[in-house]
Amino acid sequence: MKTAQETRKKSLPKAAGSSSLINQKYFANHYFQTLSSIKQDLAQFFFSEKEAYKKFESVLVPGILFFEVTNICNSRCIFCAYKTVTHKKGTMPFSTFKKATDEFVQMGGNTISFTPTAGEPLLDPDLINKIQYAVNCPGIKEVYFFTNGISLTQGDLYRQLVDSGIKEIAISTAGCSQKSFKEVYGVDVYPKLIEGIYQLLKYNNEKEEPVKISINFRPSQQLKDILESPDFKKYIQPYLSTRVRIEFLVNYDNWGGTIKKENLKGVMKLRRIPMVKNVPCTRTFDLMVLFDGSVRLCASRFKTTEFDDLVVGNVNEKSLSEIYYGKKVLQIREGFLSHSLPSACKDCSLYLPATKKWLLQR
Repeated sequence: MKTAQETRKKSLPKAAGSSSLINQKYFANHYFQTLSSIKQDLAQFFFSEKEAYKKFESVLVPGILFFEVTNICNSRCIFCAYKTVTHKKGTMPFSTFKKATDEFVQMGGNTISFTPTAGEPLLDPDLINKIQYAVNCPGIKEVYFFTNGISLTQGDLYRQLVDSGIKEIAISTAGCSQKSFKEVYGVDVYPKLIEGIYQLLKYNNEKEEPVKISINFRPSQQLKDILESPDFKKYIQPYLSTRVRIEFLVNYDNWGGTIKKENLKGVMKLRRIPMVKNVPCTRTFDLMVLFDGSVRLCASRFKTTEFDDLVVGNVNEKSLSEIYYGKKVLQIREGFLSHSLPSACKDCSLYLPATKKWLLQR
């Protein structure tokens, strides 16, 4: 019988060898996504069941409960609106997290993400306790989050994360060089970052049941330059397997119009803004609990502040169920039918219509 490590070694992809093909596929995906967006617009002109979602509102539960355990960040990414916001910042108390988690399970929910709309979860000193509570909570099947990875080596966080019981960790980063990382993430901490990624992958590789890890590149440089770089070949490629993968962001959303084309660098491209938004967005069926207990529809993006007209209640004052099935949530969704959209939604490029097919799948 082969050991886990032998199986992983056998499945290592030859990423660098196929760098030209990956590079071509990356740019093709941007245009395919643009064509898909145009097709979506055209389809909505002929969409005859704009109010179909109303039949499902009383039985649907949030697909994922997102937690903003902190909205403080240690990077200044050029593709993110964090660096321009002025709203209050803080860290979520454990009591708020526990209440929301327990009520989410009672509603029938089973997936939790510790990915903030804008913030770095590793900056929450109580993150490991929250992860362990979630993974051991009856009814919760999946727990994951995105991180920029900068703090992985602080207090051996990489070890604590792997040992926490979490099933998946996604790292958002730029290229494998100090210059490209600083250009995109706005901070000069690349040596600390790459060391953290290396230690995480190395420690995870020693486990009999390693955590799923994805390294998500947001590059300004050509993809082939990343895959052929010395640091990629030394610190990342040796650990690639069916449990450790790499991904590349095809294009970037505009944060409701806050991020412009001129904010991006190199090969980075903006997503097309959908022209037709006749039915509620699928993201209005998810919930984000902000650090102070405020509950917000859409865990993806805000425009100028997360404390905007998508905030529908506070879990410290009402139950999650009362909020989710409450009048304010219904009014926001109905606003799409009359073209009265929340401020963050009007020019958002992440819009996806909640069609009857999507609702039935949920």
